[in-house]
Amino acid sequence: INDTKVHTLEEGHYEGSAWIRFASSAVGTRIADMLKNGKTPALITVAYMAASTNVTIVSFPFSAMLDANDYLELGGTQDSGLGLNVESAELYLRKVGPRII
Repeated sequence: INDTKVHTLEEGHYEGSAWIRFASSAVGTRIADMLKNGKTPALITVAYMAASTNVTIVSFPFSAMLDANDYLELGGTQDSGLGLNVESAELYLRKVGPRII
């Protein structure tokens, strides 16, 4: 997915949270990646095994030192052998203080 992206207006210490809700499936792994400025390797990668026929929600909090005009992008993948089926996703970001070296 590439529909969840946030930009910073000024440098600083930021905190936030992100989640992706994958459709029901009992097989495979669901993965959420947080990219900074579209570059790999990912700033954060979180993976959950699908354990039942219920939806799988991959979520995580994070903290990052960011510059002005940086952006964070939330992406998702799965390895079940079927097409990617994301029901919803959200990325939240807030500045909590000045940039700390």
